[in-house]
Amino acid sequence: PVTVAVQPTSLPDVATPISESSCSAIVVAPTPTPGVDSYFPPATADDFSYGSADAPVTIIEYCDFQSPGCGAMALVFAEFLRSQENVRFVFRPVPLLDVMDKSDKATMAAIAAGEQGQFWNMYDLLYLRQQEWINMEPRAFDDWVVREAVILGLDGEKLTAAMNAPQTEASMRSM
Repeated sequence: PVTVAVQPTSLPDVATPISESSCSAIVVAPTPTPGVDSYFPPATADDFSYGSADAPVTIIEYCDFQSPGCGAMALVFAEFLRSQENVRFVFRPVPLLDVMDKSDKATMAAIAAGEQGQFWNMYDLLYLRQQEWINMEPRAFDDWVVREAVILGLDGEKLTAAMNAPQTEASMRSM
């Protein structure tokens, strides 16, 4: 199988329109480094993964939920995955803690939703409605994300408890 890891080349300003954000393409042909199989850990059952684990191609994306460039990539991957059957998509949140004011909260919301089996619904909510929450105050974001998650069918009390749990923060910081 071929594994492709993708991450933005530069972090756009939060106010930068998505059309001005830049991402880079990478060559999918392996470029071996003596003694190094990969700089990226292989996909595991612990990853947030969409598609078959035995797909011939695995794409691993490292991104932040609040980054406009990552929001643009989410739309690209959604379109790509709709047209492909034998691709596995692995998402690894990389919270930009010192750059984005809600990066940690968005990541913890996704992890907490994952505890209810709803990671991908939260992923969609955060990226598809990013422009609604990207400029909110962090406290307002907490209320917004729980309210919207309940509309999606998540248990709001469980989500809030998981978002505030020390193990969720530890998980977020270890990503």
